[in-house]
Amino acid sequence: MSTEANPSAATPAREEQPVLAPLPERIEREETEIQSILERSTQAALAHTPHLDEKAIERILTSRAQLIKRVRAIAVGMTEPQHWTLYRARDGSVTAVPAAPACLVMRRWAGISIRNHRSMNGEAGIATVSTVPNEKGDPVTLVEMMADGFWGQANEPDVESVYANLRSDDDFTGRTKRAASHGGARPEDLLLSLRTTLDSKVVRAMLGLTKVTGDELVRHGIGLEKCTKGSGFGTSSERTAGAVAEEGVRGAAEQLWKEILKRTGGKVEEAKRALKDITSYPAFKGRDGTAVPAFAGIDSWERFTKAEKVLKAVEKLKKHEVFGDQPRTGE
Repeated sequence: MSTEANPSAATPAREEQPVLAPLPERIEREETEIQSILERSTQAALAHTPHLDEKAIERILTSRAQLIKRVRAIAVGMTEPQHWTLYRARDGSVTAVPAAPACLVMRRWAGISIRNHRSMNGEAGIATVSTVPNEKGDPVTLVEMMADGFWGQANEPDVESVYANLRSDDDFTGRTKRAASHGGARPEDLLLSLRTTLDSKVVRAMLGLTKVTGDELVRHGIGLEKCTKGSGFGTSSERTAGAVAEEGVRGAAEQLWKEILKRTGGKVEEAKRALKDITSYPAFKGRDGTAVPAFAGIDSWERFTKAEKVLKAVEKLKKHEVFGDQPRTGE
């Protein structure tokens, strides 16, 4: 039946509508901070040339901007799509944020040197660790660190005192993850991630990677369909399940879906129910005693993210009622 004849059929249920929102507060804050660092580094460069006239200063700034733009373009093109997270605002604009692996690739290619990692008191090589209250007054761990960014082995930094911090009540995934009631992320995981977060921030500042658009990624050969999706793309449950699969998973997941379709005689809705059955699981306790809530399963093969999940689904399919000696034929 054509959806044009039934408008209500063409409109998903309210809870399935894409969630459009402004940039998450953390991302907006980082974008603003990086822009501020860029402006500060430009002002510092001008401070070293007080004897130049306005035209000379304009030439220097223009050359600097063009150089950064060229380096940025090539560096972005060296990264992988899955190492970028896309956020879509209510106006439909898309902002891309590079993850740590992308920043590491760009740092190596651009020859960026990051030095002078230090605590807030200037102690070399260590972070400042403190305990602060959260909104409820409960204690959380705060780790802070600063560093400087250099082009190659230059003696003078291009960006100075870039600051980063992490809190144990942040939405943080380390090697081990504990519930907030158990203190949230472990301090040792926070410290490991802090260095990566800080270094990535330095790279973004030096390459001017603020407010990167989806169009820019496309221009440099980065396919948006393979990028990680943040707020503004699909429902929150879809993003939690994951919209981007690791290499090789997409093909395996599609083959699984085709097999389910054959077993259900091409009946899509029945195939979706079977897929949900074989990807669901009841609530259980993890190895660390943390309660893991039940999961209702997924109804789209495109939401698989890990090869392990596909393999488990295949094993469960073999035991499912739709799996017989012969595929069913359509009516």
